[in-house]
Amino acid sequence: MRAMWNNPLGREILVILIVKIIAIFVIWWAFFRPIGAQAPMDANQVSNAVINKQQNTVQPVVTQPATRSRQDD
Repeated sequence: MRAMWNNPLGREILVILIVKIIAIFVIWWAFFRPIGAQAPMDANQVSNAVINKQQNTVQPVVTQPATRSRQDD
């Protein structure tokens, strides 16, 4: 390892390798780390989530297509 660090090409390879390892850790920490300890859901919680309707849903606005008049012919 010492001989590789003294060689300029080896030093560059090691620095890039260290930077990549740090970058992979940062990406994992930002996107894949577990956030808080959450207990697994039991059967009642699963059935409530699947069966019950959400209360605060926004209904979509449906617009009717424009009608053609006889003057368009």
